[in-house]
Amino acid sequence: MLIVIVFASLTVLCDQLVKVWAVRSIPLHSSSPGIPALFDFYYVQNTGASWGLFEEGRVWLSLVTVIFLACLFYYIWRRDRIHPLSALAYGLIIGGALGNLIDRLRLGYVVDMFRLTFIDFPIFNVADMAITVGVILFIVIIIFDIDEEVI
Repeated sequence: MLIVIVFASLTVLCDQLVKVWAVRSIPLHSSSPGIPALFDFYYVQNTGASWGLFEEGRVWLSLVTVIFLACLFYYIWRRDRIHPLSALAYGLIIGGALGNLIDRLRLGYVVDMFRLTFIDFPIFNVADMAITVGVILFIVIIIFDIDEEVI
């Protein structure tokens, strides 16, 4: 459980630091150079979820996040051992969810800043990337049937 908390804490820290940088460095609805042909930085205040879903759904999205996190913490707490890859995946997902929850509760919106330039895709942040990587890790664990009870 401790390693999950460490991964989650590092994820929240990275997410919040990048968001502070974006807010201080990029004017709202303006862009800043990133890696050409890949992404740029474009600061937006997202009051919903990806693709404009649940616009102005701060309370509902926050409640769902808290319930999800409580269930996930309970599940992890009940486990005797967790594989290191699972611990990383849990930490990324929990940290990403907490990072966006902090924004919703503190600001009333989520700070997003990464805009892909080669495809039409919603603007996202470090927390979103962490959640996505965590889910992909779980898919890898399932596909390759990695033993969950290693450590």
